[in-house]
Amino acid sequence: MQMSHFETYIEPSTSKSSVTYDEIEAALLEAEAYRTWKIWKIGDKCQAKWTEDGQYYDATIEGITDDGEKEYLKKRNQKKLQRFRELEEEREQDKNKWLNFTTKNSKKHGMVIKSIFASPENVEGRVGI
Repeated sequence: MQMSHFETYIEPSTSKSSVTYDEIEAALLEAEAYRTWKIWKIGDKCQAKWTEDGQYYDATIEGITDDGEKEYLKKRNQKKLQRFRELEEEREQDKNKWLNFTTKNSKKHGMVIKSIFASPENVEGRVGI
């Protein structure tokens, strides 16, 4: 079999792994038994993520809210909704500016507005003049 210098051929292994499913399951159950859940109290030392740079720093718990971290999520969603309202308001202002611009000529009295693309009234008429 010819091979380029970028390819390699690896012979498939015929031997079975020495670790069985039962051994893996036993190891997982043992690891689960060692897992302990920390009940946090005010004054406990921990690592917390700083929102400014996303890095974790040493911190001390100063207070625990009744509803966990949902308060932070509510504030974040309120900011998002406020930003959406501001963008919508800005779009509405741009739309109104455009509408005012396009209807500006119709407000002038005594001025006949005629499109340059309108078809001529007679057969020999020219468009755009």
